[in-house]
Amino acid sequence: MIEGRDLFRFCACCPNPCRRAVPAGDDGLQTESQTPSALSLIALAVIDGALPFDEGTRRALARTAAAHACRPACPYGFDIAGAIDAFRSQQEPADAQSR
Repeated sequence: MIEGRDLFRFCACCPNPCRRAVPAGDDGLQTESQTPSALSLIALAVIDGALPFDEGTRRALARTAAAHACRPACPYGFDIAGAIDAFRSQQEPADAQSR
């Protein structure tokens, strides 16, 4: 089973067949930053030290509703939104200690 960084990397590099299942907003448009691949890229950037786990990153990683909605469309059966939720909760204690 693929987990952690490898899971996020796999999703970020996937051709995104799940995108059709990402719900559109009130304006009828999808928000790229809320897709599983975009959330995976953000998590990878935090893991690799290229992006701080600050308030903006927290907010971005908290927007997983669209990713949860498209889980059934993942041809690999991955739960990226669940992995993002777990990653975010793991980062919170570490971030709180560094303040």
